Amino acid sequence: MKKMNKILKIIGFALSVSAVMVLLGFVGTKRSAASCEELIIHIYADSGNNLVTDADVKDRISNKIGVVIGEPLNKIDTRSIETELRAIPFVRTARVYETINKKLIVELTEREPMVRLIDKTGKTAILDTEGYLMPLSDNTVLRLPVITGQFEMNSEFINTNGHVSDSLAHVSLADVYSYASAIAAQPFWTAQIQQTDLNGFGDFVAFPQVGKHTINFGSANEIEEKLNRLLIFYKKGLEETGWNKYTSINLKYKDQIVCTKK
Repeated sequence: MKKMNKILKIIGFALSVSAVMVLLGFVGTKRSAASCEELIIHIYADSGNNLVTDADVKDRISNKIGVVIGEPLNKIDTRSIETELRAIPFVRTARVYETINKKLIVELTEREPMVRLIDKTGKTAILDTEGYLMPLSDNTVLRLPVITGQFEMNSEFINTNGHVSDSLAHVSLADVYSYASAIAAQPFWTAQIQQTDLNGFGDFVAFPQVGKHTINFGSANEIEEKLNRLLIFYKKGLEETGWNKYTSINLKYKDQIVCTKK
């Protein structure tokens, strides 16, 4: 009798599981066949720049994929939508999924702008914190440090998020990224150095906000050490002599600071 009861319990449990699976399958099929009732867009921007708007996302989906509102959820290709949204130059990540209440959710994260670049031909681009290029956004005015000089950027390379490490990138762009990253890493230097020129000798020459001098860092090699050396000089040297005593400060030579007086 005990053995029979055990068998009946096992059979009952198996039937219960089967019923639940059938029910879930029915609900899943019904939900997938249901029409999309709403498109909800979430855009996350750590920098707060709002490079991409809801309208940009809706236009991209409409132009590249088609209408989604009213379409059966099981007919909407979320992977293709993600691919198209990632093609927007300002988008870092894109995730698209449906919900049980018939909504299509789009979640985007924006790239984080770091510096504005103007090359020797006058072309302009934004370099982000991960080393990717992107064009200027029509949605916002970015207040960023500027680097000009002897490097060149291809327009297609900019519009397709070319990376400074790509073989198509100008050799100097990797140095520009190293230099800009070191400046951006410290709030003091971000405020002090708003404009830099990369000259024909490969030297980064900065024009600081405070002080009537230029700063020649030389190449981007050991740029963090050069910034630390300059900070010590600022604290121990310029505080005593004054910020306007020198016309130039040269840090390109190892372990040296060469200053030119007015």
